[in-house]
Amino acid sequence: MRRLVLAAELSLDGFHVGAQASDEELARYQRRVVQKAGVHLRAPELGIGEIVALLSEGGDEELAPVVVEGDPELCRELVGRDLVDEYRLTVHPFVLGEGERLFTGAARLLNLSTRLFAQGQVAYTLAPEDKYRDHPPPYPWSTSGSGSGSAGPQGAGHDDDDPESQDTPESPAPG
Repeated sequence: MRRLVLAAELSLDGFHVGAQASDEELARYQRRVVQKAGVHLRAPELGIGEIVALLSEGGDEELAPVVVEGDPELCRELVGRDLVDEYRLTVHPFVLGEGERLFTGAARLLNLSTRLFAQGQVAYTLAPEDKYRDHPPPYPWSTSGSGSGSAGPQGAGHDDDDPESQDTPESPAPG
């Protein structure tokens, strides 16, 4: 099985905004999310049927997730069909006042992590409360298809919110 991760950029009032990663740290963070994906889709590359087929790959084996970003209509349909296992939402510090919303109704989401950026953006990792309770996401995301479940992420740390590794040599053991 694969998890579906929905990545979206929103204004403070919840409307979809185009790619806004003018902050280098934010752009690096977003690249790391995509690099850990088993499949990265920029909507509308595939329809709902094809996305559901991708999610069922691997049977009971936990595979790297499918990350979908882009088209607000497809994103809302994925949300409406309860297919999203995790949200990676970047909220930008401005108000649009109108546009296309990601959520059209109430949603009970758990905040798994929050990251602030220098230019005022906030990146949230959220999970639907019922899905998280029934099947918490594996961290780090599995990046192998071997079924060992022990594959680590690409890069440093235990999840995407860690700073990128600085290829520094390890200190020798004392003595």
